[in-house]
Amino acid sequence: MDDAISIRKLDNGNYELSVHIAHVSHYVKKGSYLWKEAYERGNSLYLLDSVVPMLPQYLSNGICSLNEGEDRLTRSVIMEIDPKGSVIGYRIVKSVINSKKKMTYESVNEYFYTNKVPSGYEPFIEDLNLMKELSDILTRKRTNNGSIDFDSSEVSFVMEGSNVVDVDIKHQDIAEKMIENFMIYANCTVAQHVYYQDLPFAYRVHGIPSDIRLENTVKFLRTIGCKLEKVKNCENPAVIQNIIANLADKENYPILSTFVLRAMQKAEYSVDNIGHYGLSEGYYTHFTSPIRRLTDLVVHMLLDYYDNADNLLKTEVLIQLEEELKDICARASMQERNAQKAEYQAYKLASVKLMEENIGRGYWVYISDINPSFITVKTEDLIEGIIPLKEIGLNYEYNYDQKSIKLLDQNKVLLIGNKIHVNLYETSREYRELYFTFDFLWKEELRQRRLEKFNAFK
Repeated sequence: MDDAISIRKLDNGNYELSVHIAHVSHYVKKGSYLWKEAYERGNSLYLLDSVVPMLPQYLSNGICSLNEGEDRLTRSVIMEIDPKGSVIGYRIVKSVINSKKKMTYESVNEYFYTNKVPSGYEPFIEDLNLMKELSDILTRKRTNNGSIDFDSSEVSFVMEGSNVVDVDIKHQDIAEKMIENFMIYANCTVAQHVYYQDLPFAYRVHGIPSDIRLENTVKFLRTIGCKLEKVKNCENPAVIQNIIANLADKENYPILSTFVLRAMQKAEYSVDNIGHYGLSEGYYTHFTSPIRRLTDLVVHMLLDYYDNADNLLKTEVLIQLEEELKDICARASMQERNAQKAEYQAYKLASVKLMEENIGRGYWVYISDINPSFITVKTEDLIEGIIPLKEIGLNYEYNYDQKSIKLLDQNKVLLIGNKIHVNLYETSREYRELYFTFDFLWKEELRQRRLEKFNAFK
């Protein structure tokens, strides 16, 4: 548990929001074996119901975890925020906190939707209401600034031991949005604090998308019936925001929003602050998860170092520090991508384990991608699989510009976002893949099987 929140309303009508983050750098020092191991791992790795931690559990689940009722060392970002959502003052301090209540997203959401107070939450209802009040203000502020809100649905598998028994789709709700807003504001405040001191730092950056790539994406979406205006200024994140807003009411929104996401650059870590396009922020870093991310730990280390005013005058040391940070940012970016690949493979394997008893079952799926060899599809539960084309003997044409497949035998044209009915005909743990086929092919296969059995009986 990296973070804790406290809040109060000031006499002048402003809000004082405090984001308290575990002060991991107090225990993990640069050059130590703990530091070297954290550098190698780059982040904690989450595989279904297990975690490979960046730091030993004695730290991650012990002295650095902000457990309820225990004194813990923290770094606190204390922000004064006006009723329009602007930070008009802040302090970044070393602190000691004693967390009063460990809450869950589920319980907090239940309270906001049903007004039923979960057991043990009674003393904190005023705080929760104030947090939601401020969060709504911050959401409006971020939306007006052009922050992009992509579909945040996540697939979660229900495990019984090593067996995958069900799938659950988690959506961002009031409580999740509330914490996201507070963490973003803390990250922005820390990044801006260091930036204006002109000191070496590790930023979380997200570049402006390619004009051509975004224009082609919009052009394609218009061909499948989406009413979108021509892209005029890619530098303004509100362009993406408007595209997403126009897609939000469509049944296949998760597929189309992911398609738009592919047109954008990937976020990464850098010593050069180019801003964060997706969040529409000029200054951004990762500060709030030092237990599980290398860059957050490094940011805490930098704040510790810069607390000593004498260190700000050591020009040669600062130049060397910036070179070291370049290496750290590159390492963290690479390990982040590696972790995403590993987590995706774990998701694919879990999907196979869940579905392998359902050979022959029919599913409604959305087409999420098309290439000359296969069609990628996702079920309504966001389980991904493919429809191989050459292997199932279809006569077809692939249109690169329109990202479409024309089935010549059926005189059908399939596009990304289409909803079609398919059958699961094979699974592979080795390749972590689900293989679907078209209804008409599945029916023909069943007919052939019946015919073979009939001939064998004769």
